[in-house]
Amino acid sequence: MERIVLPKIIFKGRQNIPWNDVEKYLKRYYGMVLVNKSYNDKIRINASFADEYTQSRYTKHLKGGLAKVKANIVQILPQLVEGAENRRWIENKAEKHSGNAYYGWYRYDTFFSVPTKA
Repeated sequence: MERIVLPKIIFKGRQNIPWNDVEKYLKRYYGMVLVNKSYNDKIRINASFADEYTQSRYTKHLKGGLAKVKANIVQILPQLVEGAENRRWIENKAEKHSGNAYYGWYRYDTFFSVPTKA
C-alpha cells in the first residue's frame, strides 16, 4: 500500500485547532466524486461531510497531536480515498446514519505520513 506524505502543516498548533477553518477547507470537496483505484468504488462528497468531520463528538474531544493530524490530513483527502485498500462492510447500528447509509457502508484502510521537526 502506498504511503502518502502530508505536504505541509497548514493548521498550526496542538491546542485550539481552528475547526471552522478546517470546515471551510473541506467545503472545496463538495460535489466531488472520488474513485478508489483498488475497487473502482465512487465516493461522493456531500454537503454534510465537512460538518460531520469537524463537529463530531470524537473531534471535539481531540487534543494535541491527533487533533493537529486530523485537521491537516484534509489536504490529501482525494489521495487517501484513491489509494485505500482492504474494503469491508460495516452494518449501520446508529440512527443518525439512517438517512445516508441505512444498511451500512464500506470501510477501508489507508496510510499516510506527517512531517515532524526533529
